[in-house]
Parts: sequence; C-alpha cells; structure tokens
Amino acid sequence: MGSSKPKTVQTPYQQTNSYSWQTMPDTSDVSALRNMKFEVDPSVSAKYGQANKQLDEGFNNPLGAFTTPAVRDATARAGHMKLAQGEAQETREAGFQNQSLDYARKAAVAELTAPRLTNSGQSGFNSQAYQPGPSVGAQAAQGAAQVGVALL
Repeated sequence: MGSSKPKTVQTPYQQTNSYSWQTMPDTSDVSALRNMKFEVDPSVSAKYGQANKQLDEGFNNPLGAFTTPAVRDATARAGHMKLAQGEAQETREAGFQNQSLDYARKAAVAELTAPRLTNSGQSGFNSQAYQPGPSVGAQAAQGAAQVGVALL
C-alpha cells in the first residue's frame, strides 16, 4: 500500500504598496531663503562715475598744455562714450548675474519644499491551496498495518 502525501500548490506572493505625497515642513531657514533678495552690484556705477570724473579732470592742465577746445571736447566725448559703453556692459552683466542667482535661489526653494512621494504602507499575503491528508489516527493505523504485513 503506497502512502499519499498531501499536495500543496503555492501561488506567487502578492504585495500591494501604497504611496502618498508628503509635504515638506516650512522651516525658518527655508523661509529666509525664500525671502532673500539679491542686489545688482552698486560698485559698477560708482566705479564709472569716478572714471568720468578723472577723465574730465585730466584736461585741467596747470602747465597750460596746448590743446584746442575742439580737440579737448572731441577727446572728452570719445572717452565718455567709451566709459558709458563699458558701464552699460557691466550693468547688463551684473543684472544677468542677479537673475541667475535669483533663479538658483528659487530652484533651491522649490526643491526643498516640493512634496515627496513616499511609501505609506504595504500589505501582502501568500496564498496556498492545501489538500488535507489522512488524520493522525489514520496514519497510525496505516503504519501498524504495514508493520503487521511485514511480520507475516
């Protein structure tokens, strides 16, 4: 007589994850960064104002060097134009740098305060189909019968 073992069939593990958006807290550091304002470099206009003044004073020659008023005015106009172009260029660069800093600040605040997608829980189970075998008493009787047959 052959013994029949109970057969089990396993199905794959089934898992369910749940996700939710987690809002980041607004700390004082983040608020300070959010409200920070950058200024355009004020030294640009001061530097060019000083250069214009030096250009104008350069024509005050106490030794009386001979230059006609027309030459002096043309030279002053050319110098002022060159200084104005340089000042405009530096002011534009300072404004661009200010915009770049402001953009970087806004990007940092956005990254620090963006909601995070987090795993808020998981559940799972392993389902099995079980075929019940003979009871313990039936297994004992079957074992005794096999022993009795072997003794004969």
